[in-house]
Amino acid sequence: YYKYLIMCGIAGIFSKEQLNLNTTIENMVKGMSHRGPDAIGYHVESDYAFGHARLSIIDLNKRSNQPFYDQSGRYIIIFNGEIYNFMEIKSRIGDNYKFLTTSDTEVILAAYITYGEAILDILNGCFSFAIYDTKKDKLFLARDRFGIKPLYYSITDKYLIFSSELRSLMLSGIIKKDIDSDGLSQLVKYQSSIAPNTIIKNIKMLKPGTSVVFYKKIFQLKTNKYWAPNIKTITRNYDYNQIVKEVRTQILQSVERRMVADVDIAAFLSGGIDSSIIVASLRQISSKKINTFSLVHEESDYDESIYSDLVSKHFNTNHYKIKISKDELIAEVLDALNNFDSPSADGINSYLVSKRIKKVGIKVALSGLGADEIFAGYPQFKYWYYFNKYKSIIPFSIFFNNFNFKNNYAYKINEIIKYKVDCNRFNEIFRNVSGYYGSRILKQDSSLDFSVNNKSFKDLGSISQYTRIEINGYTSNVLLKDADQTSMANSIEVRVPFLDHKLFEFILSLPDDVKNTRIKKKLMIDAFKKEIPKDIYQRKKQGFIVPTNIWMRNELKELSIRNIKVVCDSDLFNKDIVINLWNDYLESGRFGTLVWSLVVFGGWIKKNNIA
Repeated sequence: YYKYLIMCGIAGIFSKEQLNLNTTIENMVKGMSHRGPDAIGYHVESDYAFGHARLSIIDLNKRSNQPFYDQSGRYIIIFNGEIYNFMEIKSRIGDNYKFLTTSDTEVILAAYITYGEAILDILNGCFSFAIYDTKKDKLFLARDRFGIKPLYYSITDKYLIFSSELRSLMLSGIIKKDIDSDGLSQLVKYQSSIAPNTIIKNIKMLKPGTSVVFYKKIFQLKTNKYWAPNIKTITRNYDYNQIVKEVRTQILQSVERRMVADVDIAAFLSGGIDSSIIVASLRQISSKKINTFSLVHEESDYDESIYSDLVSKHFNTNHYKIKISKDELIAEVLDALNNFDSPSADGINSYLVSKRIKKVGIKVALSGLGADEIFAGYPQFKYWYYFNKYKSIIPFSIFFNNFNFKNNYAYKINEIIKYKVDCNRFNEIFRNVSGYYGSRILKQDSSLDFSVNNKSFKDLGSISQYTRIEINGYTSNVLLKDADQTSMANSIEVRVPFLDHKLFEFILSLPDDVKNTRIKKKLMIDAFKKEIPKDIYQRKKQGFIVPTNIWMRNELKELSIRNIKVVCDSDLFNKDIVINLWNDYLESGRFGTLVWSLVVFGGWIKKNNIA
């Protein structure tokens, strides 16, 4: 018997044509074997096939391997992720299903057989999975609420193909590797394509909180948005101390849910407040000594080890200081770029720490990702709050409609104030790294954004509105995508306790004055203030910085020039504008993130043989 199967890669294909699906599915799964190096499994029929790559974390019995079947053989499941409340669901199913294992995989399958698509209302976890009903020829695909686990797919009149990775789909040999103009425009502006778009035409990313039903006989699929936050807005007569207590309880519960494993669990520890609270929670929950990891930068300007050492000593953790020299860091940057599943201007630091902790033998790590979005840690929360409060009295006439601001910050401020923007547009402008060059650099620009329907949170406070947009935009499409692709490239599972839907819904329900934008993340700090050293929550936020903006003019200049040339030769960009941007950057240092996005993209299309 076994308990859990978690953190893997899944792939599947349905075909109207007679193909050698053995070769196709093998190519797809082997292309993402890093996601699951412990076991690979297939199920192949004449017109459909499934594949699975497994990373073993709990109970290593071969019976845990996938694809997994119910006793009758009617249902087949492939699953990537973990279900935190699977024991509760199992108890709820009771005698309606005879369990042969203690895995959460079988619980998902049993719950689907028992409840159908309503299963998604009761799952608490991070997941992407596919369940096929061989009797009805019906495929059911689903992705978790926040999009922690990825799921890509493509459908034509002849094929439906899906996978945990973009490269896996490209390795099928079925999909033409053409660049998607909308996805590319979003990469240039927001550092990543925005779901459902990807960088490749005809490949879509299933949106978070969304499911798909596909009927093989008619070869059509239908998507369904199964989750929107259930928010009961608290407007008055609240007790702040009681709210702080509830925040603490929910964070502790979320961390505890993510501690189940038969291997050692570690925590990323930067010495910032987010990771420190994760460690404080682990100490509160478990008597076991905690493994913590931090990157130690050779250059003192970027080194935070004094703070991670302080937290480690305070909580008596088993602390691994991963010292990395400048030369090593540059080499790791190049390695990371070669291993990116999809191009992104972010994620280098996640790749570095994942690669290093793998060498120590760690498979699971907790991250503080999501705390800034949930608890209003970014400065733009404060900017939006005060702009929204006072925009009716700002003298808009002092701003110029046709003035080209080469200073990106001036450009953003002008755009925001000139148009009296709403929360969606405010966020888009702040997250747009292309500024003055945005609509000029591409031959085919896109007006698509990552907006959220305003009607879905019309009763929320302005800070909760911004939280909702950040989660749906930057967090899902940049941070979570990068966390998955960089950690799984090193066969590491990253768990994110702050992205718990119950915690998220509770925080969204709170009024603005509880969150106090003058002190970043005050609500979260107050919940753990007694345990965290004062030097940690009173210091300025820094984070582990990979200074690509400096290195592109020095150590990475040769690489940058080479990849910028690939971009210029690709027939996707206006060559003269790209050259002007590069020269502008060399002279002034402006638009470094945009230039780095182009460097990453140029290297990615070259490695993947994309014209």
